[in-house]
Amino acid sequence: LLQYMDQATAARVLEEIQPDIRKILVKSLGADRAISVMSKMSVDELVDLIQLLPGREAREIVGKLPIDSKTQKIKRILEYDEDTAGGLMTTEFLSAESNTSVADVIERIRDVSHLHRSIYFVYILDKSGKFRGVASLRNLIIAQPNQTMKDIMKRAKQIPSAAPSDDLASVAAVMTKYNLLSIAVLDSRDMLLGIVTVDDIMRRLVPDA
Repeated sequence: LLQYMDQATAARVLEEIQPDIRKILVKSLGADRAISVMSKMSVDELVDLIQLLPGREAREIVGKLPIDSKTQKIKRILEYDEDTAGGLMTTEFLSAESNTSVADVIERIRDVSHLHRSIYFVYILDKSGKFRGVASLRNLIIAQPNQTMKDIMKRAKQIPSAAPSDDLASVAAVMTKYNLLSIAVLDSRDMLLGIVTVDDIMRRLVPDA
């Protein structure tokens, strides 16, 4: 069936299949077809799949992926252990600068929502990419269109974050304690590297669900 599906549909199907079956299907598809399908998967799902493969196969897949920003993000995530915040995170998140209006952000969400599996927050960054805070979808909806992200965001000092080296247990504990649907992963300079969602945590804790 995967052989006859278009690449985007096959990628969505592959994302939903149990990990042990994914490995079999990737081998059965053949290198060229597998890579064409995998290149359409979301970053976090593709990283999960690559981490399942033996080292040699994983390196071959990564080496044949298109040379673009998505592949660069995948390579950065693969540098971290899979059971750390860096290995669990996805780089697919919605961001905005603090002076962006609510109306502009909502319009952007309409334009790009089909590219994201879920959107819980808009992550507020300064011009250099440093993390400044988050604005929830709830706050966006109840805000006035002319308000800015600075007016409605919860500032970085008020919310927990994770370092890329934090292990799975500590990230899960923080997200549970503060009832978070996602958590920002920051480097030592407070640059936003990615986010870990509750889905990422559950996939690692219950891989066969």
